[in-house]
Amino acid sequence: MYKHGAAYLYGMEEVVVYIKESQICPTKIVYDIEIAPEEIASTLPNSYSQVCNGLFNTTEWCIPNTKNLYDKGKFALEQGTGIIVKTLDFDDVKNDCGCDSTFIGFKNIIAGFRGGSQTPCEKFDVQSSKLE
Repeated sequence: MYKHGAAYLYGMEEVVVYIKESQICPTKIVYDIEIAPEEIASTLPNSYSQVCNGLFNTTEWCIPNTKNLYDKGKFALEQGTGIIVKTLDFDDVKNDCGCDSTFIGFKNIIAGFRGGSQTPCEKFDVQSSKLE
């Protein structure tokens, strides 16, 4: 996962340019969308349990929020492609963030992919102000 700041869809948008040039049918394309916060200088896996419990540093972590994840699902829908959601076990599986429900990251990807509404969550969205 790369930190693009406000351009967090940049990698996906860049891929679409090449797909269109290749004339590959978009229904044959599947985007992998990962649900995992990452500590930039580490190779160890991290989870939203750590984020929700304040065990992170915003200057050293890249943390996708509900808007980022929703937008990625919506982007795939608009492109007519499929999605594979990866690393579900790093989502907020125990609702440590106190969101509307567990798996809030996954639910926002699916909401975007199905044309639903984003469901924000304050503790999950720790970087929302920086990535909007």
